[in-house]
Amino acid sequence: NNGSDAWVVARKFKEGGSKNVTVIHHVKVEKANPLWQEKRKLALAGAVQELTAVQELTQDMLHFHPDLVIDGLFGTGLSRPLNADDAELIGFLNSLEAPCVAIDTPSGLDSNTGEHWGNCVKAELTVTLGLAKPGMLINSGPANCGRIRVASIGFPAELLKEEGRTCFACGIATASRWIPPRPNVSNKGSFGRVVLFAGSSRYRGAGILCAEAALRSGAGYVHLISDERIYPEMLKLPEVIYHSLEDFPLASFGPETAFVVGPGFAVGKKILPVLKSLRAAAYDRVLLDAEALNAMADTREFVVRSNWVVTPHPGELARILRMETATLTGHRLNAVEAAQELMGCTVLLKGFRTIVGEHNRQTIILAGNSALAKAGFGDVLAGMIGTFLAQGLPASRAAILGACLHGNLANHWIKSKRDPASFIPQDMLRALPRVLRKVREKKVYSQKKSR
Repeated sequence: NNGSDAWVVARKFKEGGSKNVTVIHHVKVEKANPLWQEKRKLALAGAVQELTAVQELTQDMLHFHPDLVIDGLFGTGLSRPLNADDAELIGFLNSLEAPCVAIDTPSGLDSNTGEHWGNCVKAELTVTLGLAKPGMLINSGPANCGRIRVASIGFPAELLKEEGRTCFACGIATASRWIPPRPNVSNKGSFGRVVLFAGSSRYRGAGILCAEAALRSGAGYVHLISDERIYPEMLKLPEVIYHSLEDFPLASFGPETAFVVGPGFAVGKKILPVLKSLRAAAYDRVLLDAEALNAMADTREFVVRSNWVVTPHPGELARILRMETATLTGHRLNAVEAAQELMGCTVLLKGFRTIVGEHNRQTIILAGNSALAKAGFGDVLAGMIGTFLAQGLPASRAAILGACLHGNLANHWIKSKRDPASFIPQDMLRALPRVLRKVREKKVYSQKKSR
């Protein structure tokens, strides 16, 4: 019944001068709750028309051409599969050519997970009440909600702070406040040192992409530890300082150094000793990606510290949590929460939309699109976040800023009227200087104000 709101909307449209307003439903009136019956009575008294869908949604209705559709079937709180009548009615609504506005949440959408309950209304606009719901922003939620407007219904701010779920959304407009400053009175030592354990003879490009991303994002020094056999190829980045894994002088780096371990770093059993050495030396600015995560998942040794960041994609996180990837994808917020509890550090789950979890708080990143679904973009992201860690940002802010900027670069590609399938990591690196400057000057944002 969705709070009987649709009956109220119908009555208000009629009072506002609309000629023909029809409410379609398949509720047994005599069994409906008293509020629904009261709002229905008031609407019908105001000349609103009524059709009971199961009885009257016949072939004749195929010629029904409204100017606007209001979806008030379920809204927030649906926690069961749709029955046949519900699914049929939603299918009918979606077949109409008129624009659709959903009240609170498109009917059929799980407002927590963004998954469908069998069928779902596809709205151009969702007017959600009080607060946005997580499911609107992840998985299928954005495609079904369209534009989102939040309508205040008087929730006291004190109550929201006390009872509200610690789930937030963040776009580049907010994250841009955390971009490290770049004063003229400074030197290379002012902008951090990043050490990358990345690349190998099998994944040569990962080290190159990660290192260039760290340089382009502002690191003062970038060191690369990799397989010596790929060093000739790495000379395309003469700014990078190269080391072999066997001769790497870990003790020579101060506590402010940031480490990125894992992108393409296919060195077998050598990777866990690296993690253990970093943990034993009490380094706090560490990001683990790709091969580092796979090594921990295989051995069940979660070699992390609370200030570290892990950046899995869904497959990697599924192996860590010992669950099916499809199950994880349907419950991404819960998976991030479980991973954060298991490892005790900041967790960044890649995908649409990226989620950052830390200390019972989760942030959905409002940037990114299918252009990022290609090998190599994760290596770029790791280098960017590593640089922000090196410049002193806390783990969660470095992860959120990196993900927002990373996703914004993909959005910029689409806004430039280029096809998402053609975007490659090197395009991102080429665009990074210009977009980073615009973001720093707060001249580019990834979401409209209506979001």
